[in-house]
Amino acid sequence: LGAGTLYGGSAADVLTDMVVNSSDQAYVTGYTSDAATDLPVISGGYDITHAGDSDAFVARFDNDLGTLTYATYIGGAGTEYSYDLVVDSSGKVVIVGTTDSGSGYPTTSGAYTTSASGTEIFVSRFSSTLASLDASSRFGGTGTDQALNTLIDNAGAIFVSGTTNSTDFPGVSGNYQSTYGGGLNDVFLVVLSSDLTANAYATYLGGSGNESGGTVAFSGGLALDSSGNVYVGGSTGSSDFPTTGGVWGTTNNSGWDGFITKFANNGTVSASTYMGGIGDDHVTGLALDSSS
Repeated sequence: LGAGTLYGGSAADVLTDMVVNSSDQAYVTGYTSDAATDLPVISGGYDITHAGDSDAFVARFDNDLGTLTYATYIGGAGTEYSYDLVVDSSGKVVIVGTTDSGSGYPTTSGAYTTSASGTEIFVSRFSSTLASLDASSRFGGTGTDQALNTLIDNAGAIFVSGTTNSTDFPGVSGNYQSTYGGGLNDVFLVVLSSDLTANAYATYLGGSGNESGGTVAFSGGLALDSSGNVYVGGSTGSSDFPTTGGVWGTTNNSGWDGFITKFANNGTVSASTYMGGIGDDHVTGLALDSSS
């Protein structure tokens, strides 16, 4: 074991994702419960005070995990869960998750959405030192929306995927799947501008059953290739999940199958397949090799 550390306060703290930057410094994100008001944060961080029932957090450790260099809470009076994190080429940190704090969740001037309509996703970008909130927006419909995965392309656009049961999810009109498929959840894919002021693209992805399980355990995956194609992974209980010809599987083999869907950079689906056997199968992560 090269290095290891505990991080948390006096109550329940959950770490959901970690990224190591080019200097081998570790960024982590997650959420801390309503009873944990003493999570270690750093003076000068964006928000050093626990705000509500459950707050999201972001922290950075040095490369031997010996020093907590930066740390902050983010949240409103309700409940926040941060599920994924990415660090862009300039060192800025983006987290995504879910909030039910309404207008109390911190957003920035000009953000795509600053008003609340339900349990929505949040997308928030911090400076590299976690001292300032550079951009922050909510996004979603009147149902329950969960942002579970995020990535950033070379132009700075922010891709987000997760699950939704909102039949009025914004920005889907005219795109690949513009109507809710059915069941308890559909998957969604959203592309936001780097400053979070504009929605470049949004679509549902799902059949008439349930997609992705609606839990972090079945968070699926998100990957981007060198040509700008984006791959979305997850789990589906739908017998009519969208698939394309010539792929590995076009029928659901059980109650739950995994799926992988490839969106071309123009927003069309160029390939989509089931992935599973006769039992329950779940895709929980995606990675592309150097040939992609």
